Amino acid sequence: MSSGNFRSYEWEGTIREGVNVKMQGGTGVLMKRAMLAIDAQIIARGWVGRVHLVNQVHDELLYEVEDELVEEFYGVLCYELEHAAPEIDVPILAEGGKGVTWGQAH
Repeated sequence: MSSGNFRSYEWEGTIREGVNVKMQGGTGVLMKRAMLAIDAQIIARGWVGRVHLVNQVHDELLYEVEDELVEEFYGVLCYELEHAAPEIDVPILAEGGKGVTWGQAH
């Protein structure tokens, strides 16, 4: 397929990039919503100073959590990630890992 002065691979690349921008932009909004909800949970549960967001890259969140809160926080984290967009009919599944280092958790 060709459009104007574009070669087919250029045209297909342009279409792919356009779709990708919409998808990644939507994912960014979901992550922002989830992060705000997680922060609200941290405050409401009195975990301020005990749970820290270390880094966020694309669709990954890295938290530092006190040992005794790990299991409970993990449940809250997954719940908030999976429920960040109730208007979307497709289920969002959150999965993660736990470990002393990022490599162990990943």
